[in-house]
Amino acid sequence: MAALQEVVVAAASVDSPVCVWDLTTGSLLASLVSSASQRRGLCAMGRDHVAVSQLTRGESKAGAVNVWSWRKSAVAVRSPTSEAIGPLAATADGVYLCGGGVSGRVYVWEAATGRLLRVWAAHYRAVTCLALSDDDALLVSAGEDSIIHVTPLDTGRSEPARGRGGGGGGGGSSKGGAGGAEGSAGVQPMYTWQQHQQSITALWMAAGGVNSVLVSSSSDHSCKIWSLAMGALLRSYVFPVAITAAAMDPGEYTLYAGGADGNIYLTALNFTAVHGTAMDPMAHDDALVGHSHSITALEFSADAVSLVSASEDCTVRVWDTVTRQLLRTFTNCKGPVSCLLVLPKPPTLFPSADISRSSAPASARKPAALPPMPLHKYANAAATGLSGSEPWEEAPLLLPSVAGGGGGGVGGAGGVGAGLVPVPGSVGGEREGEEWGGVDGCYSSEVLGRTVVETKEDQSLVALQLQNARLLSNLQRANEGLRQMYRLAVSETMVDHLGMGMGLEGAGGGAGASGGADLERSKRKRSAPVL
Repeated sequence: MAALQEVVVAAASVDSPVCVWDLTTGSLLASLVSSASQRRGLCAMGRDHVAVSQLTRGESKAGAVNVWSWRKSAVAVRSPTSEAIGPLAATADGVYLCGGGVSGRVYVWEAATGRLLRVWAAHYRAVTCLALSDDDALLVSAGEDSIIHVTPLDTGRSEPARGRGGGGGGGGSSKGGAGGAEGSAGVQPMYTWQQHQQSITALWMAAGGVNSVLVSSSSDHSCKIWSLAMGALLRSYVFPVAITAAAMDPGEYTLYAGGADGNIYLTALNFTAVHGTAMDPMAHDDALVGHSHSITALEFSADAVSLVSASEDCTVRVWDTVTRQLLRTFTNCKGPVSCLLVLPKPPTLFPSADISRSSAPASARKPAALPPMPLHKYANAAATGLSGSEPWEEAPLLLPSVAGGGGGGVGGAGGVGAGLVPVPGSVGGEREGEEWGGVDGCYSSEVLGRTVVETKEDQSLVALQLQNARLLSNLQRANEGLRQMYRLAVSETMVDHLGMGMGLEGAGGGAGASGGADLERSKRKRSAPVL
């Protein structure tokens, strides 16, 4: 039996290629087109595609999700999103893609169609981590608000239950709502945990589905281990530095915690003791030293021995956890490594995929997998539960010709003709409604026309507002110029008046002095005796 070949995929937080290495030999197999990824924003979508959440530039609040095929280095699908998306998680079969937004919302897309199935406000601050159980039954989200939510994935991707409101916020291990978060009606987390004191930096899910354990790390220097079956906290460990990544070996004997100082701390686990929440100060037994900056991700290989670590020092390292020695270092990354994957080597990975396809017989060649569709920005208001959503926020779907039927035609006449857009049908001689109707709830032609007119009016209004703003700006500049000219004229006039006053005062003083001298001389003449 041939040994399993694995690859290491790493993306950086700056604009640089996504690198793919062979785990065993350390050779660089491929470089995908440059991308700047959010932390934990890299996930595999089935066996044929990989998705990366794109960092936004400048002050724009919008984001994007890029999808690559292993067959080519260029981006296969680029999907702009309504907000910047951070962490990503996909089901094992690549059918569903989950993303966490900077606003605290969690999104669930159907990859094949790009349809946004559900979005709800799970957190009050940005989502930092997403994790799926190995059976794709549970979705775990964590954020900067130090809260962890465990939600059944079928709830997040199904229609909301009518009349169900978000429950009150719960502390500790609670079954209830998301604390009254916006848009949480119909999406009720199975558990809500609030034991962390600061932002949660990493989530790691063990094997076992709903009976597995969950590891969470935080900036509060702690790692906590949770039971998904009991919904309870099993253990809590404190470390000397903030923990930025966490993982356990596949046998769940040792906890590996990546610190902000670049060290990977090892802690032996002992679950034979009574479950509790006691904090064990300085709980680490040893450390793997090699990175010079904060650890960003930890992943184990399938052999349960090799540990792969990524760091902000622009390197990826492979460790032997038995001998605790460094095996190899990957230095091809052009910036701080923000996310990491270790997965079986894709059979379609280029350029080897082209060679294998050309040498294989025609009967054995498999057709290329179709790329996923671009992800939708918005969903119907009924599907999202968001109060601010409107039906026309998503592009209308124009169905092809539909066979005629009773009560569904134009003007109530029998059916929709070939090539026409369905319009609201008639039930009992009355129209069903203005916004929706026809087949499968399509938009009517009247609504589309009215929307076009309103859009043009809005654009005209915006143009008038911009012109008015420009005129006001010109008027303000003109008034400022007039004020400056007035101040200059006043100052010059005052200077002239002051100069004339000083001249007159000087002349008057001289005349007074000469007159006084003449008067004194006449007095002396009168007082002199006559001889």
